[in-house]
Parts: sequence; C-alpha cells; structure tokens
Amino acid sequence: MRWLLLKDLQILRRSPLLVALLFGYAGLVGAVVGIAVSPDNVASLGVIGQFGFQQVGVQIDDIDGEELVFDLDQWPPPGAAAMG
Repeated sequence: MRWLLLKDLQILRRSPLLVALLFGYAGLVGAVVGIAVSPDNVASLGVIGQFGFQQVGVQIDDIDGEELVFDLDQWPPPGAAAMG
C-alpha cells in the first residue's frame, strides 16, 4: 500500500499539469455544484474560505447532520492565481 502511495507521489511530482488539472477540476465541481461542510470541519472551512466561497445556507443531512452550504461568487476564484 505504501509503495502505491509513493508511486502516485512520483507521478504527480513529474506532472505539474496533472496536479493543476486535478485542483482545477475540484474547483469547477465546487463552483457548479456547491459545497456542503460540517460546521466542525475547521480544515475544510479554512480551505474553502481561501477560495472565496460564501455561505448561502444551512442544510440537514440524514447521515452527517447539520452542514453549511457554500457557493462561489466568481470564477476563477481569487486564490487560484496564487496557486499557479
């Protein structure tokens, strides 16, 4: 298992374009679909805050309980320029 992780990291290190596409795809999905995060998930709240997501509501999930719902006001997000 550890070998597979190391192999994946080697591939990603050699392909910055692939890494950029992976991050871009995640941002696009978040922008189109929206993001729901548990209020207790401090790490995720910090990440989405850096990219300009604004809280637009609250929903109750049957499995996870209360979730904060976020949308993105603009594309590309303000933090995207810092990544490139």
